[in-house]
Amino acid sequence: MLNTYLEATTMTRCRLLTHPSFPRIGLARLADSPDPQARALVVLDPEAAPELIERLSNDPHPAVRGWTSKDPRLSPHRVLELFEDPSTAGAAAANPHLPVSVMYRILADAVTLADEVLEGKPAVHLG
Repeated sequence: MLNTYLEATTMTRCRLLTHPSFPRIGLARLADSPDPQARALVVLDPEAAPELIERLSNDPHPAVRGWTSKDPRLSPHRVLELFEDPSTAGAAAANPHLPVSVMYRILADAVTLADEVLEGKPAVHLG
């Protein structure tokens, strides 16, 4: 199933990731793969060490950094760094280690933006 995912070129290949037979244990072995799609899968391995996730969060490929940005094994400091990077900010915003003060800032900014866009009708649009 892993090979099928890595070799597939269809848009629907991500459905394989939710299949009960898709392997999770052992994906850490892909951390040094030349294929960024393979490296990104390391976050699915529950046995991958936090240090490995931290290393991959600095990967040169944006997809790998994006996948690792929401991983709870990242340090709060690294989550903040990823949040400040526009290419990973959205994923980092979903990380449970994002400080509550930053979450409040996100909500306050959303309300301010909604006020400007909706002419004084406060709204927060999620998603």
